[in-house]
Amino acid sequence: MAASADSDPPLFEPGARSKISRYAMTYAKRHPGDVLSYLRRVWPEQGERLVENPTCLRFLGGFKVLLENGETLKIHKTWIPLPELRRFRGRYLLPGEKASFPCLDPPLPENGVLGDWEFLLQLGCQTAPDIYFWVSTLSDIKFNSQDKITSPQRVKDLYLLLYEIYLQAMDGNEGEKKIASYIRYGFTRGSLLLQSQGWGNPDLSFRYGPEGMYSKKSSMPLPAGWNATPSESNLIARFYKEVLLLEDVTKYSIILEELKLYRTK
Repeated sequence: MAASADSDPPLFEPGARSKISRYAMTYAKRHPGDVLSYLRRVWPEQGERLVENPTCLRFLGGFKVLLENGETLKIHKTWIPLPELRRFRGRYLLPGEKASFPCLDPPLPENGVLGDWEFLLQLGCQTAPDIYFWVSTLSDIKFNSQDKITSPQRVKDLYLLLYEIYLQAMDGNEGEKKIASYIRYGFTRGSLLLQSQGWGNPDLSFRYGPEGMYSKKSSMPLPAGWNATPSESNLIARFYKEVLLLEDVTKYSIILEELKLYRTK
C-alpha cells in the first residue's frame, strides 16, 4: 500500500514520549509491504526521539516486513540489500529465484549509499556476510526449490563454505563451538540438510549407514548430481560429523532398534 505523510498514523502514542502507538502497530500488521517506507517517511521528524529511546528502537526492529520472495520477517533478522550482499547471494541463486532481502521503495542506488535508509542500521538490520548470512542464503535456495533443486552443486559449495568458516573459528577459545551450534540450529529448524530424497532434518538423519531405514535417512555418499570430487566428499563428510553431529549407523543394536520401530508402525 502506497501511503503519504499526511495519512500516516502517529508513530508515538499521543501523550506518551516513549511508547509506540497502537495505530502504528496496527498499520504495520496490516501493511508489512509499507512498514519500511512508513518508517522512512516519519524518521526525519521522529528519528532523534527514537534514538533517545532504545526500547522503542528494539520494538520497531521486531516489526515484520515484506521480503522480495513474498515472505515476511522481523526487521532485525533481515539484511540490507547492499550491492555486495546481492552479489554474494547471487552466486548461489539462479536467475529468477528470489532472495529474502526486505523490499525497499525506492531501492538502494547501485553505489549502495543508504541515504534515507540509514535508519535501518539503528533497527538492527544487518550488513555483514557472516555465518548467519550464509545459512540464510541456504534457506533461500530451499525456498526457491521445494520440489526439486536445480544445480545442487551450489548447496555443496555452501556446505564447504560453512565448514571453512567453522575451521577458521578454531581460535583456541572454542570459538568454533558457537559457530557449529548455530549451524546445527539453522539446519534443524529449517531442515537444510539436502539428501538424495530431498531436504531433511539432521535430527532424522545419519551420515553413513544401511539403505532403507525407516526413521532416519543416509546422507553419504553424496548424490551423483553434486559432482563432488573425492576431496570435497571427504570435507563434507567431516562437516556432517563435526558440525552437524551426524552419526554412522554400524552397530547391530541400532539396526535392531530400527526394526522394532518399523514393526510397530
